[in-house]
Amino acid sequence: MFTVWNTKNLKYKLDANELPEWQAFVYFLLVIVYDHVAFTFSYLSLDGQSLSYNGKVNIVSALVMTVFGLLYVYFKNGGAKGEQFFQRYFSLSVVVGIKFAILIVVIPQIVDSVSDGKVYEVLPWFGSAVFISLNIMMFWFIGSHVKSLANKVSLQD
Repeated sequence: MFTVWNTKNLKYKLDANELPEWQAFVYFLLVIVYDHVAFTFSYLSLDGQSLSYNGKVNIVSALVMTVFGLLYVYFKNGGAKGEQFFQRYFSLSVVVGIKFAILIVVIPQIVDSVSDGKVYEVLPWFGSAVFISLNIMMFWFIGSHVKSLANKVSLQD
């Protein structure tokens, strides 16, 4: 069965080497589609407007976090000696990433509602701070799951 929410179930499949190649491909495809949709919505939301300072910060930080996050996860998987990096990374990035994508949308909405919209007047960088913090946490979670799988493999050798 294809897993989109249960991290424990997915880690079991990865640990047991039971994730079929087609499922790894679907996870990869979902990551690519999500990134395309996110960038498209960001682009369409501009609609002739110039990009704000916070928008520029979000774009640059997303690129920086992606590069360093991928390197972090790669090394948590054992670097050049690691195994199944792409299966582990793409599948876990979907299952863990869905939860963080929800938080990226929900947390600013809750804070905005609680503060009657004043949080952005007092802290105009609040949205960027939430976005950056949650992305760092997401890569940390993915990396720790990948590391636990990589350690199980190395202990069996």
